Amino acid sequence: IFAFLWLLLLNFNKNTILPYVRSNAIDKINAEVGSLSTIVDMGVDRIRIRTELDAAKEMDFESLKPFLDVLVDNGHFHKIGLVFLDGTITDTSGLVNSPLPDREYYKEIFNKGPIVTAPIRSAFDDSYIVPITMPITSNNKTVGALIGAIPANDIEEIIFSLSINNAGYGFLSDIDGNMLMHPYLDEIKYTNVFELVDEEVKEYGTKEYYLKYTDKNGIDRYIFYKSLPDTGWLVGIDVPATAVYYISNNIINKLMLASFVSFILFITLIYYSTIKLFKPMDKLINEMKKAEKGDLSVQTNIVRKDEISEIAIQFNKTIADIYARDEEIKALNEELDANYIELRDSNNEINKTNEKLMLAYEEITKNFQNAKLVNKLSEKLFSVSDFSIIVNGVLAYTHEMINATKSAIYLFDSDINKYTIRESINYSNEEVKKLKFRIHEGSFAWISENKCELYSENAYDDDRFIPKTLSRKGKMCYELPILSEKNELIGVMSYISNDLDMKHIHYFKQLAKMISIEIANNGLSVKIEETYIDVLIALIKGLELKDKYTSGHSERVMEYSIMIGERVGLSVQDMKVLQYGSMMHDIGKIGIPDEILLKKGSLTRQEYELIKTHPANGESFMSSLRFLEDTLPIIRNHHERIDGKGYPDNLDGDNIPILARIVAIADAYDAMSSERPYRHALTKEKAIEELINNSGTQFDSDFVQIFIGCINYT
Repeated sequence: IFAFLWLLLLNFNKNTILPYVRSNAIDKINAEVGSLSTIVDMGVDRIRIRTELDAAKEMDFESLKPFLDVLVDNGHFHKIGLVFLDGTITDTSGLVNSPLPDREYYKEIFNKGPIVTAPIRSAFDDSYIVPITMPITSNNKTVGALIGAIPANDIEEIIFSLSINNAGYGFLSDIDGNMLMHPYLDEIKYTNVFELVDEEVKEYGTKEYYLKYTDKNGIDRYIFYKSLPDTGWLVGIDVPATAVYYISNNIINKLMLASFVSFILFITLIYYSTIKLFKPMDKLINEMKKAEKGDLSVQTNIVRKDEISEIAIQFNKTIADIYARDEEIKALNEELDANYIELRDSNNEINKTNEKLMLAYEEITKNFQNAKLVNKLSEKLFSVSDFSIIVNGVLAYTHEMINATKSAIYLFDSDINKYTIRESINYSNEEVKKLKFRIHEGSFAWISENKCELYSENAYDDDRFIPKTLSRKGKMCYELPILSEKNELIGVMSYISNDLDMKHIHYFKQLAKMISIEIANNGLSVKIEETYIDVLIALIKGLELKDKYTSGHSERVMEYSIMIGERVGLSVQDMKVLQYGSMMHDIGKIGIPDEILLKKGSLTRQEYELIKTHPANGESFMSSLRFLEDTLPIIRNHHERIDGKGYPDNLDGDNIPILARIVAIADAYDAMSSERPYRHALTKEKAIEELINNSGTQFDSDFVQIFIGCINYT
C-alpha cells in the first residue's frame, strides 16, 4: 500500500502538479513580459517601412529625418540612426557621422536583417535598449543600414521579479542557453543553462518547457521557460523543487498517516476472516480440482447455513448439468465439423466471385464519379465571373486526375503574338517567364496543324517537342488543344510526368471546350466594362466642365491616389480598384442641383447637408455595376475622418477602408491647392502643412507621410 501510494504521488507530481506549476509559470511570463515581443515585432515593421522610403535608399538623412522623428516623438524608439558603409552613424539624438560603438552585432548589419539584439545598456546614456538593425538596399545593392533602439528600461526589474509561490527568480537567455540577464550571475559561476543539466537537452528553446537540475548545494531546482517569438530570447523562472511540490508534500504526510491506520485495520480483518472461512473453503476447492481433472460425478457436502453452503449447493447442480450437456455437445461437434468443411469450400467460391464484382464496381464507380465531377465542375465554374478562377480550377482538377508532376495552360497573347503560361502547377517563376512560343514552334506547330491532342511516352526523343518545354521531373507528355469557334488554336493544356494516367483523358476535351467558351465570353465582358467606364468618365468630365474651378479635379485625385498606392505596395487588383474609385469618387454630385454646386457664396446649413449626401448617392448610382462593386467603399467613405467626425457613417480609425483613406488625402490636397471662387489656391507648402496639422484626426498619419514623400520628389 505504501509503495502504491508513493507511486501514485510521484505520478500526481509529474502529471498534475508539475504541469500546473509549468502552466502557471508560462502564464506569469506571458503576463509580465509578453508585451515585449509585441513591441519588438512592431519595431521591426516600423524600421522595415522606413528602409523602403526613397530618402533611405538615397542615404539622405535630412529628408528621412521627419519620418524618423515621428517614431521617436511617439515614444516607439529611443533614437534612430542612419549607418553609412564607412561605419559612421548619424541619428536623431544629434550624432553626425560618428563612429559606431564596438558592438558584436554591428558586424552583420549590412549583410542580413532584421537583427534583433538582446537588451543591452546604451553606450551613450547607460539606459537599457533593444537594438534593431536592417540593411538598406537600392537596385539590389546594400547602400547602408537603419538602426533603431527600442526603450527597455524596465525589463531588468520585470524579469528578475518573476517567481513561483514567492520563491525563485527570473532570467533572460538566448535560444542556445547563453545568459543575457541573471540576478546572481556573479554567484552562480556559469554563463549557460546547459552547464546545469547532466544529460543533453535538444529541445531547449523550441517550445514552452522546463529543465530540472541540482545546484551546488545539493538542492533540486526547476527552470520553467518560454521563448519570445521572433526575438531569439527565452525568459525563464528558476525555482526550488520545494516550492513546486509545496501542495503535494502536505498531501503525502496526511496520506501516509491514513494509509498506516488503514493497513493495521485491514490486516486484523483478514486474519479473523481467514480462520472462519478456511476449512469449508478448502473442502470445496478440493472437489473443484477433481471436477477440473474430468471427474464430473463429484458432489460436495457442507453442513452450514451461510454463503459457503449456498455456493456448494450451486456447485453440485452446475456439475450435474455440465455432465448432461457434455454428451450433447460431443454429438453436435461432430455434426458441426462436417458442416464447417462444406461451408468453407462454398465461402471460398463466394469470395473469388465477390472480388471480381468489387473490381468491376470500383471501375464503374470511378468513371461515374469522374463524369459527375466534370459536370459539377463545369456548372460551378460557369457561375464564376473571374476567368482566372475558371482556368485555375480546371488545371487543378485535371492535374490530379492525370497524375501529372507539372501542369500548365498556355493561352495566346496577341500583344506579343506568342503562347504564354496563364496558369501553372509546379512551374517556377523563371520557367513561366521563359516558356513563350510562336505558333510555328515545336508542339504548338504540330497541334495547330493537326487540331488534335499530342501524346508522347518519351518526349525527350520526340522531335515534335522543344527541349526547353520538358522537365527532369517527367519524360511523358500529353498536350490538348483549346480551339476557338473558328477552329483556331487559342491555347494548349500541357501535362508532364513519369507516370501519366491516361484512362480519363476523354473528359479533358469537354473542359478544353469550356475554357474556349469562357475566353470568348471574357473578351465580350471586357469590352462591355470598358464601354461603361468610358460613359462614367464622360459623365464626370461633363459635371466638372460646368465649373472651371473643379475642371480636372477627378483626374488629379486619381493621379495622387495612384502615387500613394504604388508607394504603399498595393496589389495589381487593389491598384485597379483605386484607379476607378478615385476617378469616380464624386459621381454622386450628379444628383446635386447646379445652383448649389456652382454657388460662389457660402452654403446654407440645408445646402451643406444636401452636399453631404453625394457619397451615399454615388454608391447607390454605382451599385448596379457588379464589375465596379469593389469601388463602392471608396465612393461612400472618402469623406470619413480618423476621429470619427466624418460622413456619412461616422467611421473612425481602421474601420475606414484603406483605399478610402488614401483618396481622402488626395481629394483634400487637390481641393486646397486649386482655385475656388471664395478663396485663392494654397501653395504646395501650405497645403502640406494643413495635411500635417490634421494628421491623426482627419487623415491617416502614415499615408500623409507617404504622400508628402511622393509630392516632394515630383
